[in-house]
Amino acid sequence: MTRGGEIWVAGGTYVEHLNIPAFVHLYGGFTGTETERAARDPRAHPTVVDGAELPNVVVVQNGGHRVCTFDGFTVCRGGRYTGGGGLNKYGRGGNGGGLHIHLSSPLIANNLITSNSLAYDNVSPPPGVASYGRGFTAS
Repeated sequence: MTRGGEIWVAGGTYVEHLNIPAFVHLYGGFTGTETERAARDPRAHPTVVDGAELPNVVVVQNGGHRVCTFDGFTVCRGGRYTGGGGLNKYGRGGNGGGLHIHLSSPLIANNLITSNSLAYDNVSPPPGVASYGRGFTAS
């Protein structure tokens, strides 16, 4: 059984949460008619992964060095975005509203990570979960 390979994703908005395993290479910015990866255009055909206000839109964990790829995407709405305002500063804590990388070093390129947020955790039992990295964390 072969695992992994390239996945070409057409431009559009996808309300998703992704866990990228080792040996999977995700590329966004396609129209769906390309025959080679170099023909894609992520700026002309944005591929948006929308976290619907829940953190950890994209997670890569327990992989090796550059054995997976996340390239050509916009990652947004990982957590309730406040734009830095103090309104509704409470909610779920955690790591990486947009991307969280743990024990891995994937190739991450040509992405826009925007409008993600983590709150001071008042949801979990005390003392709650600390919040680190609105857009991106690596541990």
